Amino acid sequence: MSAKIAFGGDTLVVTNYTLPADKNFDIVNSASTGDVNVKLGSADGSASFRVKNSSASDVFLLDSAGNLTVAGNLTISGSTTTISSTTVQVVDSLFSLASNNPSNVVDLGWYGKYNDGTDRYSGIFWDASSSKFRMFANTTEAPGSTVNVAGTGYAVGTLIATLEGTGDCSVSGSLTVDNVAIDGNNVGLVSDTDLIELSENNVRINGTLTTNYLVPIDGINLPDNVAVNFGDGTDLSLVHNGTDNVLTSTTGNLNIVNSNATGATQFKLGTNTSATSFKVTNNSDSALLTVNGAGAVSLATSLAVGSALSATSSSLKLSDDIHGYYGNSNDLEIYHDGSAHHSYFRHTNASGNLVIGTSGAGDVHLNLATNDGSSSIRFYNSDSSVVFSVDSSGTAQVSSDLQVSNNIYGNLVTPAKGEINALSSGTYNVVTSNSNQTLTTAHVLGGVLVRASSGNNVTDTLPTAAALVAAAGVHAAEGYSFTLVVAKDTGNLTLSAGSGGSVVGNVTSKVNSNNNAIFMITLTNITASSEAYIVVPIAKIHD
Repeated sequence: MSAKIAFGGDTLVVTNYTLPADKNFDIVNSASTGDVNVKLGSADGSASFRVKNSSASDVFLLDSAGNLTVAGNLTISGSTTTISSTTVQVVDSLFSLASNNPSNVVDLGWYGKYNDGTDRYSGIFWDASSSKFRMFANTTEAPGSTVNVAGTGYAVGTLIATLEGTGDCSVSGSLTVDNVAIDGNNVGLVSDTDLIELSENNVRINGTLTTNYLVPIDGINLPDNVAVNFGDGTDLSLVHNGTDNVLTSTTGNLNIVNSNATGATQFKLGTNTSATSFKVTNNSDSALLTVNGAGAVSLATSLAVGSALSATSSSLKLSDDIHGYYGNSNDLEIYHDGSAHHSYFRHTNASGNLVIGTSGAGDVHLNLATNDGSSSIRFYNSDSSVVFSVDSSGTAQVSSDLQVSNNIYGNLVTPAKGEINALSSGTYNVVTSNSNQTLTTAHVLGGVLVRASSGNNVTDTLPTAAALVAAAGVHAAEGYSFTLVVAKDTGNLTLSAGSGGSVVGNVTSKVNSNNNAIFMITLTNITASSEAYIVVPIAKIHD
């Protein structure tokens, strides 16, 4: 094939020339300021500059309108590629960025420039330092290989979109959805951002919670003075006021109902001592009923029991001057007078009896606090006069006559005017002799002496004063008395005093035949060698 090379003015034209296979075709302009131009014959795209491969296929085509077609890959090694196109169309669906990033030191993404009076930049990029995508705006610093998140004006960009995902979503700032704002641990409205505060295992509600159905898993914690209200009109309220827990009902009755037929309804106190208590108060906070942790019950007024009342352990305690009544008409009254320190067990029904007894084989005991005579049991008549008393040493006194239907044992003291009737048999000392006798201390201390003399009149002498003082032992004291009951068969008995003793009163009052008498022997001096006593005949006893 021949080749034609021609010069047309300043132009070198090469036509119809085929190079040998092992040769290059070089176009060289050795002038340092000259260009190498390829000029096409038209400007409408009908002419083109083509580079073909050995199969005569275009691998590079540039038409006269400026359109470039590259059949293979286009590699641009420059640092900046500027495209002035208004529209860029790419068939490839995925961009590959940062192909030379083996150490993950550059950010990946895109950005654009805008001007609001100042050149600013916004975009979306993968932050290599945090391995997270970021959307940004407002920065005045053009990004390089990385985006400076601390650059001047840098701000987190705003995304308006419908989001959908199946993984976790993390928001480091605030999140606003319509009028709902989420900021850190707080959820609320744009105008009230801390309506709900969240912390580990806790939810704090700073407003009013209105709900038709609520199932808490780990409980509900409310601060002081924040109430939980129930009912359309706040009919029931529960609150801790900083000091006390208050349950308030404003409508109807406050009912605590246990529908379990076998379960107990319990109010549990904090201790088993009087340090804690359960109280029922009136509207002025005065206690009407108090039950402490030790089980003691206190009432401010009366207690009316329509059925049985039992205390299985411990006691039932009423305060001073609180009266306990039994019977439909308050027939039995029990109380303690706090001023006089007296305890009263009073039968108030005039038509009934006061019966103290036992239905079993046991005894009825009235126990005194001492055994030295300083305390006593007393029986009064309606005008508060003592008619009978027994002190704690065992001494009994009557204010009038004493009638005995069986035996009398021990020492008996009665007024001189008293008369004792119907003494019969019992445990006693017996002296049988037709002659005069000197009685022993055992005869006197025995309390009852039966003197038999077969119809003879006899005179018996009592023990000496020294013997009686010695026999009294620890009880010996001036004024200490022995009571001696003497029963006589046929024949009279006259008692005479032993050494140190004297008989006073009606000395002619003997124990007549087939009669009985009572003598009181009283120590008047217990000094050694000066012992003395007196004998007083105080009563006759008729068969």
